[in-house]
Amino acid sequence: MPEVTTLISVHTEDCVNPETDEVPLRLAEVCGRRGCRAVFKVTTEKIRSLRRNGREDVLEALKTQDLGFHMTNHSFPPTVPVYTQAMSWDEGVRAFERAERQGYEEWKETFGRGASTYTHGTPTPFAFPALRKWGIPTYAWTCYADIGGAPVHYMGLVMLPASGPNWMHLGFGVSEEGAGQRFGEQFGAIYDRLRAQGGGMAHISAHECEWAMRGFWDENFRQGRLVLPGALRRQEPKPPDEIERGYSNFGQLVEHVLGLPDSRIVTAGEFHELYRDRLVGTDLPLDEVLVLAEAVAEEITFQPLRGQYVSAAESFGVLTEALAHVFRHGCLPRSVPVRYYDGPPRFAETAAGLGALTPAVLGHVLEDVVDYLGFESRVPAEAWVGNEPMAPADFLATTAQALLAVAREGELPDRIPLARGNPTCLRYAPERASISTWPAFPPDFADDNGVAMSRLQCWTLKPATRGEQRDISFRRD
Repeated sequence: MPEVTTLISVHTEDCVNPETDEVPLRLAEVCGRRGCRAVFKVTTEKIRSLRRNGREDVLEALKTQDLGFHMTNHSFPPTVPVYTQAMSWDEGVRAFERAERQGYEEWKETFGRGASTYTHGTPTPFAFPALRKWGIPTYAWTCYADIGGAPVHYMGLVMLPASGPNWMHLGFGVSEEGAGQRFGEQFGAIYDRLRAQGGGMAHISAHECEWAMRGFWDENFRQGRLVLPGALRRQEPKPPDEIERGYSNFGQLVEHVLGLPDSRIVTAGEFHELYRDRLVGTDLPLDEVLVLAEAVAEEITFQPLRGQYVSAAESFGVLTEALAHVFRHGCLPRSVPVRYYDGPPRFAETAAGLGALTPAVLGHVLEDVVDYLGFESRVPAEAWVGNEPMAPADFLATTAQALLAVAREGELPDRIPLARGNPTCLRYAPERASISTWPAFPPDFADDNGVAMSRLQCWTLKPATRGEQRDISFRRD
């Protein structure tokens, strides 16, 4: 029968209000009594505040749970989208790693292992290369790129968005009378829909402060103002009876999720194992390479293959390597490996006067692109035909047409027309940023640069399909 698996993620970040310190301990107990675990996404600053408050018991309890890294300081200005707003892709990637690397090292030292997932305070694409480098395999929160809230592969990570019809957030209403039943009904609608679709992944999220407080700790930074740690103001706490009711409501929800047929709660490590990429690293035989070429000639996006998907960037690598084999060996390859590549670092357009290419010119351009792929491990922003740029979508479509011509005729034609690529993969991120209401942002801030860079990285986006689960205990050193 179709199985529904659920990730419960708790943002553990309030470093201002000591009333929140007890929450992860109590939630872990609720889950433990029912034989499951939530994912606690902990900031480094929360670790520091637990130590200041003498709550080593909470840190010890967290070590028994599934753990995610939730940034170093979370909302303290400047936040990532603000300090990267004028940066190039490479500058933003380096800036994020510089800002977060020491906090993550402290996080790992505290818990004695690496994180199984990561979550931003607010979306930014610049984190993903660092997460891959650090060995964090999943991302579970809002991101600009999305395919209906379903699990996806994006920039080399397995991602479960906090968006779409399969996500629910508990909120400050967790303490309300009847919330447990209401949550159960809300989850039941998600469960029924996923079962009807053949199974899938649900996501339940919450913040630890929502059990104990009336408001978020980062309201201190409203309008993006800088407030130093010694001047941070506390929020109003909930009375003890409301807090206890919140734990009861959460327990009722967990019991409801686990009580449904073929329904279980998984950790981020188990989520990764279920949805990990099983195509990258394998070889595609020639017939499948040509299927990709035909598909890419129509539109450049993720393509279904063997019950899984090849991203646009992976298709770029496969078809480029296949055509390079033709030039080097005079024949089509028997197979081509699927390799992961990042998307382009910036937008570029094909020169207006660029026309058909001779085989010699295409071969010359192709060798440079192949070298770039091996050196940078990403799709180039442009392929250079002398001093004239060719956009990567047009280069890929031209490469696909050339491969198909060799498959039909046995050789390249004397003139290879410039094909116009149709990169529909870009539609899975918004074209423009909207003004954010997050308190840590400056007034009227819109993350235009983050949205633009996320669109470029949609070259890496593809649905994550489910494989057979193995019995694992996920640990990253």
